[in-house]
Amino acid sequence: MPAYQPSSRLFPLLLLMGACTGDAVVPGDFDLEVTVDENMVTLVDVSWTTQEPAISWVEYGTTPDLGMTTPTTLVESTEHGFTLYGLTALADVSLVAYADTGDDLLQASAEITLPNRPSNLPDPQVTLFDQSAVDTEQFIMGSILGETNALFAINREGEWVWYAEADSEFWTMDLQLSLDGHGIIYNGFSSDDSIGYGLITRRSINGELLWQDQTNGAHHAFAQLPDGVLAFIVSDTREWYNEDADEKQWVVGDCIILWGGADEEPFPLFSTWNWAEPYVHDDWDVEFYEDYHDWTHGNSLKYYDQRDVLALSLANIDTVLEISRATGEVTRAFGEDQEYTFDRGTEPMDFQHDAQITIDNTLLVTTRLGGLHIIGAEYSIDEETKTLSKIWSHGEDEGLEAITQGQVIKLGDGNVLVNFGSAGVMQEVSPEGEVVWEIQADVGNWFGNVVMFSDFYAFQ
Repeated sequence: MPAYQPSSRLFPLLLLMGACTGDAVVPGDFDLEVTVDENMVTLVDVSWTTQEPAISWVEYGTTPDLGMTTPTTLVESTEHGFTLYGLTALADVSLVAYADTGDDLLQASAEITLPNRPSNLPDPQVTLFDQSAVDTEQFIMGSILGETNALFAINREGEWVWYAEADSEFWTMDLQLSLDGHGIIYNGFSSDDSIGYGLITRRSINGELLWQDQTNGAHHAFAQLPDGVLAFIVSDTREWYNEDADEKQWVVGDCIILWGGADEEPFPLFSTWNWAEPYVHDDWDVEFYEDYHDWTHGNSLKYYDQRDVLALSLANIDTVLEISRATGEVTRAFGEDQEYTFDRGTEPMDFQHDAQITIDNTLLVTTRLGGLHIIGAEYSIDEETKTLSKIWSHGEDEGLEAITQGQVIKLGDGNVLVNFGSAGVMQEVSPEGEVVWEIQADVGNWFGNVVMFSDFYAFQ
């Protein structure tokens, strides 16, 4: 792994000759330069030069035993540079930089107190934290929306360890770790009618803009395919004759567009207009699209490599479609009035979000349980009877209401993270149904889609 390159948007906080007040560099085998990103004060860059080529790494932390480390470079060099992640504003940080020439192990130390983070960032509160029962994932990254639009990463204590400003004109609901292990990809779409201008953006974790492009009409969510193609949910607006009203109306359905990059033409894979006929329902005139009727309201999109299919959630018609990437045809349709329906003892999905078809062939969603009451739910899929039965749920006793969003993430130890969308609450639940961790967004804010991880360097 090559040495990490410090960000260019930095101001020096520590130099060997002339440290800031209260900070210190201990004389060592080489001179250290320690800098903090002026746009993201939780990122610290460390660089130095050695006379002999060496492999190198940095150990760091906020306690005497440090506890955190960068990867070790795999190629010897005389120039060494690392970014330190996972730190919090106002933290007292100690670090030791190492260079191994093969003949000698060289080192130098430094201490630094980080500045405060911007005051306009929300202040989420962890209200429950059972350290013995939570999953090992240390960090949560995603978007936060409402009074403040921002990208964030927080630790289990709810402290910001990474942040970036999001454009106030756009909703950023979907942020993903890049499949190739380099940075993050996130969307942005019009927050007034969601049909106009949109963006897809890729950044490195140190904040560098890698690329950005327009995604006109794309909204809510996208999916990464292993060959580098991106799949988007895109509004598909057409004029439709409403026989009951005896008039033509402009109606918004959804399509899936595949896009291979700036040099490729977008490829239309699927449209709801080629799958079903529109009909008037309870959410038909909800003012999400200005001056248009909202027929399907696509709100999540997932890709599954083993089956080469995409799962598309259509919230307004309480339906999840499984669509072949190769042909664009619907292979399975889940919903009360679809081929795969619910057994008599199972209440159908209602305005579901984050629809996932798991490796165990179950359907995982958030759904409404009367009114705006949001819960997480998992349904078994019986291929013989083509019925769905609820086998897990969480949130019935929480009484949380959400107008939009919602997410369920299965974790490695059997726990489940439930993001209650615009209710502004996330909970981690044990297999026994016990809430072992809870965080609440600041007043007037809520969480978009999030991802959990333990190692910033895994997608450096």
